[in-house]
Parts: sequence; structure tokens; C-alpha cells
Amino acid sequence: MKKILISAILCVTLILSITACRTDQPSETSTTPTSAEATSVVPTTAEATEPLTYKAQYFRTGGYVPETEYPYVVIVQSAKELAEYISDNEDDYFFGSREATDTEEPHGMLPTIDAYDEAFFSKNALLIVVVKEPSGSIRHEFLGFGEKNEIRLRRLIPGVCTDDSANWHILIELPLPSPVLLSGYYPTVEWIVGDAK
Repeated sequence: MKKILISAILCVTLILSITACRTDQPSETSTTPTSAEATSVVPTTAEATEPLTYKAQYFRTGGYVPETEYPYVVIVQSAKELAEYISDNEDDYFFGSREATDTEEPHGMLPTIDAYDEAFFSKNALLIVVVKEPSGSIRHEFLGFGEKNEIRLRRLIPGVCTDDSANWHILIELPLPSPVLLSGYYPTVEWIVGDAK
């Protein structure tokens, strides 16, 4: 009887830990920059279809903003707009540098965004995608854009997750002129499960 009770408790604990990591609700506090490039085929004119390459960077920025619906997307088209976004949100998110650990180099969003100056914005725009995850173990992969500007993101969920929550800022560079900005659709997030199509 004791073995059955212990087995049942272990099964319930395992099920709860798995479901906590596999929630569809997007949700804090170290920064791990990673770069990735995704290619999307988006028509640039009625006759031509050229593949565009988008660079994405991922920053764990922490924070808790009550009554905020995640994910959300911000379009930034100048260094001034980016500075205003950082200033408006610096009390809610940690954009600064993190110290080095045994497994990571020192990193942070602020040193990286110094490269986003007026010269960058003369040829590019920037999408900021802010997501909240129920576990700090969950990472992301930008896969490109859908037909109606859906920002296609895949959650990378490990077999075992930590029980902390995590906010992420995903920066996606848009070369100009960008079909994403020229379209009548405001970018939204589409979560991809499994392999991308």
C-alpha cells in the first residue's frame, strides 16, 4: 500500500512538472543573447519573390508587468524610438549586462543595442517581440514571417524545466524596404509546434 501511494505521488509530481513546462501561455531574469537568422519568402513586388534574411537576437530581461498581455510586438524605426522604449521600460525589465557565470560570458541587451544607431535605421527597422514564459529554461527560435506578418516563433522546451518564469525580448532586424512594414497587417506572434512548415 505504501509503494502504491509513493508511486502515485511521484506520477502526479512528474505530470505537474511536465505540464508546467508545456503551457501555451507565454511568461524574468538573466540575459542570454543568441543570434539566429531566418529566411522568409515574402513578395517584394507583384512580379518578384526574393528570399529575405532576418537576424534575430534573444535576451532574457526579467521583470513583471501586471496586467500586460504577452506576447506583444513593438515596431522601432529610429534610434530615438529605441531609446524611448528602453527609457519607458527600464523600471519593468532588466536591460543591463549580466556577470559571467561558469557556463556563460558576460552579456546584456544594452551593450548590444548600441549598434542600433541612425546608420542602422537608415537601412533597417527593428521589431521587438516581448514574451513571458512559465520557465526560465524555455528558449525560442525565430522561423520567419507568415503571409499576414505572423512572427513565427518556436518554443524550445527542454525535457526538464526550472520553475522560474522568464520575460524575453526578441529583436528582429528588418531590412528596408520591408514587406512586413509595407503590408496592411500589424505583426503578431504565431507559436509553431513541432517542425516548421
